[in-house]
Amino acid sequence: MTQALTVILKPGYVVRDVLPKLADAGVLLTAAGERVLRFTPPLVVTEAELAEGVKAVRNVLSALPPAK
Repeated sequence: MTQALTVILKPGYVVRDVLPKLADAGVLLTAAGERVLRFTPPLVVTEAELAEGVKAVRNVLSALPPAK
């Protein structure tokens, strides 16, 4: 079974506004629609590296201003 590594943004946020902030934090994600971020890690990624990336994503998302 395959599990998706995605984040669905809350209404009012769009991927094109969030991706640059994530890149500034050192995390490169891809868009999978207007409100969906997709993790596409290499096959050799470690659990620690994934945890570090998820933490950075959480930090960026929690720092976003309130949606309009």
